[in-house]
Formats: sequence, C-alpha cells, structure tokens
Amino acid sequence: MTRIQDNQKGPNLTSISSTSSEIWQDEVGRPVVTRDDRGRFLCPWENVELPSVKTIFSKVNARARNSTALKPEDEIEKKKFLPTVELSSKLRAKWEDCDDSINIRWLGHATCLVRLPGGFTLLTDPVFSKNCGPYQMGMPRYVAAASKVEDLPPIDAVLISNDHYDHLDLNSLREFHKRDLLTDRGRYFIPLGTKNFLLKKIRGLKAEKLTEMEWWQHEELFSRDRTLDDGMHGGMSTEKKKLVVTCAPAQNWCGRGPRDKNVRLWCTWAVRVSSFTNEDTTVGNFFFAGSTGMPRDFPLFKIIGLELGPFDLSAIPIGMNAPEEVVSSYNCSTEEAVNMHIQLKSRFSCGILWGTWALANERYYEPVFRMKLVVLKEEC
Repeated sequence: MTRIQDNQKGPNLTSISSTSSEIWQDEVGRPVVTRDDRGRFLCPWENVELPSVKTIFSKVNARARNSTALKPEDEIEKKKFLPTVELSSKLRAKWEDCDDSINIRWLGHATCLVRLPGGFTLLTDPVFSKNCGPYQMGMPRYVAAASKVEDLPPIDAVLISNDHYDHLDLNSLREFHKRDLLTDRGRYFIPLGTKNFLLKKIRGLKAEKLTEMEWWQHEELFSRDRTLDDGMHGGMSTEKKKLVVTCAPAQNWCGRGPRDKNVRLWCTWAVRVSSFTNEDTTVGNFFFAGSTGMPRDFPLFKIIGLELGPFDLSAIPIGMNAPEEVVSSYNCSTEEAVNMHIQLKSRFSCGILWGTWALANERYYEPVFRMKLVVLKEEC
C-alpha cells in the first residue's frame, strides 16, 4: 500500500471544522467517509458549494429558454453527430462471447455496459427513461438509450454512483428487477445510505442483493469454472477468475429533494479481475467515475490511481460542466477529465455525461470538441 507524502495531503480544515470531524484521512493519507454534526455526508477536503434555490431556478429557466439551441436541430444532425447503434440480439450474442477481453458500450449519459475477463458483465448508473427528474417530469432526453432494459444481457454487478435522478432512475431499476436480469451471483453495488431507500421504492427487491458500501470497502464475486484447452500439451485445465469491486471516493453531493441533502453517500467504483489462484495477477481493471468534481488542493485521483490502478479502461465524465461558476465543485471540466485520466493511470478512457440531456448550458457537441482540443494540446 502506497503512503501519500505529507506535502500531498489536503488543505487545512479550519474553514469547515465546525461541520466536520478533525480526522478525515486514514494512516496512509486516504480520505475516509466524513459526516457533519447532523450526520450528513460531506467532502472534508473541499467545500462542495451547492447552488442556491434562486440559482437553480435561474439555471433551469436559462436551459428551458435555450434547450432548442443546446440539442441537435433535427434527426439529420443527430444521426451525423450522435449516431446510435442499438444493442441487437446479434450484437448481444457477440458481446457474450467476449470472455477474455475488456469491452464497453456507452448506452448514454452515465449508463455503460462493460464486459470484463472471466465473463463478468457490469452495468453502471442504469437510466433508460425518457425524462430525467421527479415523477418523470424532468428534461426529456434528445437521444434514446442505445438499449432497452429487456435487451440487456444478464448482469453480474450494477454499479450506482449517487442518488441524482440522472444516475439513479427508479423506473429503470424497477423494470430491471421485474425482468430478473441479475445473475444468481449478481448484486447491486450502492453507496452508503442507499439500501433502505431502494428497498422502500422497489417492491420485491431482496436485501441480500444490495451491497451497500463506504469508501475503500471491497467485495468479491467469483466467475464460473471454465474448462480450457491449454493449446500446447493437448491437456485441459480449469480456470476461475475473481471480481473485486471497490467503492472509492468522489467529490460530489447527493439529494433528490429539499429535505434529503447528503443523507446518502456518493462514490466512484473500481472493478478488478484477477486469477483465483494468483491474486497478484490482474487480468482486467475498470474504473467508473460516475459524476465527480476535481479537487483543487487534494490529489484524490492520484491516490485512487496509486491504490487501485493502473486501469485498463475508465469511464470519465467530460460534460455537464457549464456554467462553471455553478457546477465546477462537483462536475469536472473537460480539461480536468483529461488530467483525471492521467492521474488514474488509465490506458484507455471513455467520455461519459454528454450527448443525452440538455442538463447544462452547453451545446451537445461541446464536450467532445473541447476534449479533442485538450488532447491535441497534451500531445504537442
């Protein structure tokens, strides 16, 4: 385990000492879950400033006035810049044959379908509904999800990063549960404080299928035994792989209404596949950032990269970061997303949180264009 150098530790806590515990790092410098005096979660290394009600309404009104300008003008433009390949039965069959490689299909916003070695299939922040908001009355998506719930393959792990409506959609989870798409070994991995909420909202959901975790906790799943031809000596061998799911920190906040601010935790997820017989042999490592800001004075993602990386593949948010003065503390900029990729030691990364809803004051293509410019600048 790597110890974080003293000069890398976070800022002095005097500015938030009245609302947080003095102890917010463990013995090796990792941030631990911290609560304020009311028992609500917080980011102890940085004040995540939430917009006021007045700011939220002015932001929403601005989006409503400009929503036509923020999304594609017509179907021709949408197909040109946001082409969608639906998860057909043919593609699904091909997908299920990819047992020994890492594959990702971005289904829209923060929803990703990920295949890891050993035949493990993950689903991140499943949101398939048309609208994003309370009672399905929020902003309609301008690009449909690249799959319907009923077309999904069997899932081993559903990863949920936070309780915002664009990350935790009860209608999608109810449909997923109704169709019994979790494998026998499958589970929902959720941040601390989310379990009772889901049990109340989704009828028939079993508590043992919900694994509630706080930062740095991990759980294990095992792949099925597979008989393989060794290809050299004409013999057969049995192989088993292990999946380790680790809950990691994020810079965010939670809440679905005016009374539940930060009563549930937020997180990122690291998912590692190793050989069952040799835990030191990593055969696949995936990171899901969900929605997060980039700390200004604390090396959060460098710590995650040291502790849980390097990663073969990461899903990193690149959009929903305008206006910057409102969302910068909990939604990273495109430039910060590139830095996050570097600090995580990720070999490849997939940009998420763009091209689905007009939830920020930015044109739908801006995050990708900015990303290209940043990458070109990094390469020069």
